[in-house]
Amino acid sequence: MQNLMEISFDYYKVFYEVARSHSITLAASHLCLTQPTVTKYIQNLEAALGCQLFVRSQKGVSMTEEGQRLFRQISHPCQQMGQAQEIIREYTTNQNGKITISATELTMRYFLLPFLERFQHRFPNVRLQIHAHSFPAMMASLNDETADFALSITPLESFSDFEITSVSDFQDILIAGSRQAAFHGGYSFLPDHFHGTWHREPQILGFSV
Repeated sequence: MQNLMEISFDYYKVFYEVARSHSITLAASHLCLTQPTVTKYIQNLEAALGCQLFVRSQKGVSMTEEGQRLFRQISHPCQQMGQAQEIIREYTTNQNGKITISATELTMRYFLLPFLERFQHRFPNVRLQIHAHSFPAMMASLNDETADFALSITPLESFSDFEITSVSDFQDILIAGSRQAAFHGGYSFLPDHFHGTWHREPQILGFSV
């Protein structure tokens, strides 16, 4: 009997597909292989394991007792491998991707929009859904998971349930009419933090992993 570590995973993958479909023809179609190739892989696996795995008939193939035992052992790993391959394929080709973004109107108009064209050029198959929300509605969309992430300039220190990332900063400038010129450098009816200029940072919110 051949060392099990030396048996190609392709043999097990072919065995799994034949066992699942009960047909060499269907397995060959699913795997994009020829029927003789599938038959050869099964024969090689049977030789390596030293036992017969299938009984062939005009109706197709059925597993022997040894084949059933092998199928139970490899089903989960084969399924996991298939899922992993699909995830990587979608990631590298950006198939069927969708990102939902919630943003206040100010951050969407003056911060987010300039980046969208570059993103769509780089990832043309990713669909973007962008919603302009008030701050409470934006937070609600994160809580009910209808948005993948949100963009806001509102201070967020109190929102400990979210992962928060500062992505940029900008400067607010207070502009007043001539009637308020007398207050410049002197007493003002405005709170202290309204004098001069100050910086704020747009922040991305998302659920903590």
